[in-house]
Amino acid sequence: MAFQLGMVYIGRAYEEDHYKYHDHETWSAFALVGLRLLIFGLFYAGVQDTHGSEPHHQKRLWIRKFGIAGAAWFLVLPVCVGVAMMVPTYYRHRVVSLVTIVGYSTANLLLARQLLGEGEYHQLSMLSKSLLPGGGKNW
Repeated sequence: MAFQLGMVYIGRAYEEDHYKYHDHETWSAFALVGLRLLIFGLFYAGVQDTHGSEPHHQKRLWIRKFGIAGAAWFLVLPVCVGVAMMVPTYYRHRVVSLVTIVGYSTANLLLARQLLGEGEYHQLSMLSKSLLPGGGKNW
């Protein structure tokens, strides 16, 4: 987090290139893309390790769905920058804005669907087996 904040600050403070069409065309932004790809790699390795060591079939399916949703979130920025580099410069700001909004909204909805409510995560976790008053009830 501190690295990301530092890179954003450096990008804002020292990049005075007014010909840039979006915030992700600077060297600091490319460093953030690299960081996001590194974190995605760590996330993917963790999901694969967890998936491979889980004997319960339903939990394995949920871990796979969670891995897809998490991967979508981690890859929005790299895909956004990659797509922006393929379009003409005068369309880049629009493309970056659209891909960022649609990508993060979709990824957040996928993650929310996996983690919130009384879906698969609730049923597979200890939340549905609580001994506390109201635990395990459908609200």
